[in-house]
Amino acid sequence: MPKQYVSIIPNMNMPSNIKGVGGGEKLKTYEVTSEKDAFISRKMRENSTANKATNIPSNENTSFYKNQSVLDSQNAQQSPVDNQPDAEQEKDHLVVFLGGAGMRGDYQYDMVRALMQAGVKRAVCGNYSGLFENGDDLEYNEYIDMGADATSVIFYNQAENDPIAVQMVNTSECKIESKYVLGDTEWVNYSGKNAYGDDCPNSVLVVKLEPRTLDLSLQALNVSAPTPSQGGEFTLIGYSWGGVISARSAMYHANNGIIVDNLVLIGAPINHSLVKAVKSHTNIKNVIIMDLKEQGDPIYAGISDGELIESSWELALQMKREVGHFYYSGNNDKGKERREELAKKLVNLGIK
Repeated sequence: MPKQYVSIIPNMNMPSNIKGVGGGEKLKTYEVTSEKDAFISRKMRENSTANKATNIPSNENTSFYKNQSVLDSQNAQQSPVDNQPDAEQEKDHLVVFLGGAGMRGDYQYDMVRALMQAGVKRAVCGNYSGLFENGDDLEYNEYIDMGADATSVIFYNQAENDPIAVQMVNTSECKIESKYVLGDTEWVNYSGKNAYGDDCPNSVLVVKLEPRTLDLSLQALNVSAPTPSQGGEFTLIGYSWGGVISARSAMYHANNGIIVDNLVLIGAPINHSLVKAVKSHTNIKNVIIMDLKEQGDPIYAGISDGELIESSWELALQMKREVGHFYYSGNNDKGKERREELAKKLVNLGIK
C-alpha cells in the first residue's frame, strides 16, 4: 500500500495570536512585571559600565537603551577606543545577532561581546516575538516567551511565496506526478528523491494558508541602528529561532532594495523553500549555513516541520545538558568559550 501523509494547519477562521496569521488578535497584556524592570535595569547597568570603559559621555541620552534591547559594540567594547581608526574601521559595518526562542538569554549579549572581541566593529542583538506585540514578551515569564517563539516556528520558516502549512514530510525537489486541488486543499502525488536524497512520499494531502507580508525591518527587530552606509557591510546572524527570523528579515530587506552582505544561519529550522529563497536572491550576497550536526543537533536548514516535531523530545533533553542544538547557549564558562570560538570562526569567514 502506498505511503500517505497529511499536512495540516490550525483552523485559520479562528482569531489568531500569531502575528501575520489568521485574525491576529493581540494577546492581553498586563502591568509591567518586576522581571521586565530587572531586564531594563540590567541593560542600563551594562551600558553604564561600558560607557566608562569606552570614554563615552555619561550624560548620553539613555532613552535609547530603554527602547532597544541591544548592546552596541561602541558601548560594549571593553578595550580602549582607537582615536585614529584605519579606513576599514571607519566603514559603518553593522552585525545583528538574533538568538534562540525568547531572544533574551544572557548568552545573546555575551555573543555580542565575543563578536567584538574577535574584531567586529559594531554588533547588536535584537528581539522579535512570534506571538506577542513588539516588546510585550518582556512582560511575561521567560519560559512563556520561549514557548511562544518555539511554537511559532512553523508559521515563519517558509519563503513568503510558499503557502503556510505544517510540512510533515520533506517534498523539496520531488517530482510532482499529479495534483488535485479543491480550494485550499491539495492532494499531490510525488516520485523520485527530495533535495536531501531521501525517497519522496507517494502522496501528500496539504491544507494551505496564503502567507502575509511581515514587517521584519530593523525597527521591528528592536534594533535602533540604521542599515550601514559609507560602504559598510550589513550582516544578519541568526541562531535557532533567530535563524528563522534572520532569514525572513534578510528577504524583507533584500526585497526592499537593501543589500544584505552576509546572512549566517546557525542551527536554523527553516524549510527548503526559505533556504532556496535566501540563496537565490541577488541582494543577499553571501549565505553561510552552519548546521550543528557534529554537535548532535537534529535540526538543519531545509528541515521539514514533521522532522522538527519528531525531534522535540531530543531537543528537550539537549536543552538541559546544553549540547547539540543548544551548544552555544550555555550561560557558563564553557558556553562563553564556545561563543568566542564561534565568533573567531565567523570573523575568519569574513564577518566584519
